[in-house]
Amino acid sequence: MGEVSTKILKYDAANKLLTTEEIRVSIRPPDGEGVSRSFSKGKITIGTLEGNDLVVKGDEYVSRRHCKIEVSGDMLIVTDLGGTNGIIYNGERVDKISLKNGGSFKIGRTEVDIRLGRSSRRLVPDSAKGLGDLIAVSKEMREVFSLIKHAASSDATVCVMGESGTGKELVAREIHRLSRRAASPFVAINCGAIPPTIIESELFGHEKGAFTGASTLHRGVFEQADGGTLFLDEIGEMPPELQTRLLRVLETSSVRRIGGQRDIRVDARIIAATNQDLGRLVEERRFREDLFFRLYVFPIYLPPLRERKEDIPVLAEHFARGFGVDTKGKIFTEGAISKLLSHKWPGNVRELKNTIQRAVILSPSLPIGPDSIKIAAATVNLGGDRSLSNQEKNAIIEALRRTRGNKTRAASVLGISRSALINKIKRFAIRREDVGA
Repeated sequence: MGEVSTKILKYDAANKLLTTEEIRVSIRPPDGEGVSRSFSKGKITIGTLEGNDLVVKGDEYVSRRHCKIEVSGDMLIVTDLGGTNGIIYNGERVDKISLKNGGSFKIGRTEVDIRLGRSSRRLVPDSAKGLGDLIAVSKEMREVFSLIKHAASSDATVCVMGESGTGKELVAREIHRLSRRAASPFVAINCGAIPPTIIESELFGHEKGAFTGASTLHRGVFEQADGGTLFLDEIGEMPPELQTRLLRVLETSSVRRIGGQRDIRVDARIIAATNQDLGRLVEERRFREDLFFRLYVFPIYLPPLRERKEDIPVLAEHFARGFGVDTKGKIFTEGAISKLLSHKWPGNVRELKNTIQRAVILSPSLPIGPDSIKIAAATVNLGGDRSLSNQEKNAIIEALRRTRGNKTRAASVLGISRSALINKIKRFAIRREDVGA
């Protein structure tokens, strides 16, 4: 985790402009030239020693490390670091001062003026070809990597947008991993997957006896994520009445459990995600406009895989190695890569990963050829069996054949746990004679 930055105020996704808070400092020594500088980090030091963020020259009454300045909300906190002559504010020596938006003071005989300002700069793509579990070489995704790092350095509310399968939760987890909250909980909840009858309790918690069946106290996800990060997936599916409660939590940093009589303070960084157009939902009055603006401080758009095809070969090789392919040679033939590049990938990275998993199982040898690239059709057969389920069953049988019935090794090839494999074997009624082991 890097140094703490000043607050991110806004990200203009259309123009790729990042607006951040900055500390603006001007010093005027008695016998030297004045110096003015701006800093985008949340803590700086001033003194005569080289290595301070701002070095004072020409004032023998300033100490080597004289004071530090920190940002806290709209306050600038100036603290004496044990300097011989302290900090002079309004003619009096003080150890610490808090200045709303800024102000002036003296160290030694040097006058110091500090202000909170803002600066805008164009987003620069990151140079890395991966960030945590996110793998990519395209400019679009390297811009996402840059946004993740900027977002991680602050507590700004983030809204991750993208089609299903693009990796929205991976982005949220990476922001959390790189943030000052990394040692605290990361809690995820899918607002569209929880029945309306219980989502309020899951979000805000309930007291014992609050309703029929509430036999114990339950802490909601805001309390569970206290000190850490709360990931609200599919935020566009949240019922309107709960949007009002969510807005109140964001404004007050407190929750009240169902049946509760008091507000509980919570400190959770919010990352929301959606595969819908929230702006359109606002126009249709299905999503609160005020909540939209609270969530849309720092938007991150994840492009679909079809718009960044240069990432497909890199991802395919990454997934193949993850499914047990171990070779220094080529993993895929040119024909296989061409087949992967020609597909539109409506299921995005998730669909590609499943396709590579099947290819690793089905390929009789390396490199993997186009015949082993089986693109799943998300259709339903007339007989009522889902074709994806049939392919899953066939993939399990093939993995068991290749490993001569060894369930532990077959589970490793499939990328699932042994217990999950056993459950699938039972669900698909796979017999020893089907495997031939």
